[in-house]
Amino acid sequence: MSRLVTCGFETGILAEAGVQVGADNATIVNTGDGIRSGSYALALNGATTDITGAGRRWALPSVSEIYFSFSIYFLTYSSTPNSCLYIGNDSDLVFQWEAGPSGSQISAGATSSVPNLGLNVRTLVEGHLKLDNSAGIAEVWFDGEKVFDFTGDTQVGSSPMTDFIFLQGNRNLDFVIDDLKINDTSGTVENAMPGRGGIILLKPNGAGTTTELTPSAGANYECVNEVPASMTDYVEGDTAGNGDTYALEDLSSLYNKITLVQPVVFGQLAAAGEGNVKTVIRSGGTDYADAAAQGLADTAKVIVGDVYYTDPADSEEWTKAKVDALEVGVEVSA
Repeated sequence: MSRLVTCGFETGILAEAGVQVGADNATIVNTGDGIRSGSYALALNGATTDITGAGRRWALPSVSEIYFSFSIYFLTYSSTPNSCLYIGNDSDLVFQWEAGPSGSQISAGATSSVPNLGLNVRTLVEGHLKLDNSAGIAEVWFDGEKVFDFTGDTQVGSSPMTDFIFLQGNRNLDFVIDDLKINDTSGTVENAMPGRGGIILLKPNGAGTTTELTPSAGANYECVNEVPASMTDYVEGDTAGNGDTYALEDLSSLYNKITLVQPVVFGQLAAAGEGNVKTVIRSGGTDYADAAAQGLADTAKVIVGDVYYTDPADSEEWTKAKVDALEVGVEVSA
């Protein structure tokens, strides 16, 4: 594992954006300068009262070192700094960013002032956090300028691990987030800073090689290409091994380097019981399914498939031509 989170909010629904904690203060937006790439972003509303602890939380595997990046666009500030970003574990908070017009600061091993970010200005935030009781590291950059740099004891409590990242809207602190990416240090690729690329969604626009699922109406691909994603129409099946693949929209020529490909499915159980699916990509005439099946639930959920850093057909880098020829789909799994 190297890439832990890739979230551009491009399905247009909150189900892609971690889980809600506290008061319901999150929305997906499709207008405004807070959108960095693609068509959607996540807005967190601090409201006018104290709603400390309200926001979106992404669970991480327990790791001691992560790299992260996202864009942030502040809409309003409260009169005093308030926390907009936490990283921690079940026992302790190990990283905190408090933002406000009268002073902003980051705490990770030590507490230090950082530049205030203006309202209605989109900023790329990049960070590196390593937990250790002596050789820890905490670094943050705003638009490429390092604003926080600490080495030493970054461990809080007994655990040298992080297992969540939490974005919080609080006390009139309203902002928009886009292109959230988190890496750990394992593997041979995407094991350091995620880079400045955007996250986009390519929707189905035609039938692929395999059409084995049953559509609710019309053509299969037309049942799975709406954005925001919904269960208004759908494909379904209950035979293990059956599935669909779909042709996709072409990638814009503006994107000349492709870091990774990751399929995303939105689905739910058709009846009481249990059901599992795998996402599938088809490249070079071969289907590649997820290593492990994921379970569906009675309510619709987002299934994020395996990450492909290279084209599995030849183990070479992705190119626009390869992505344009790619098929993506889903199969029923035991």
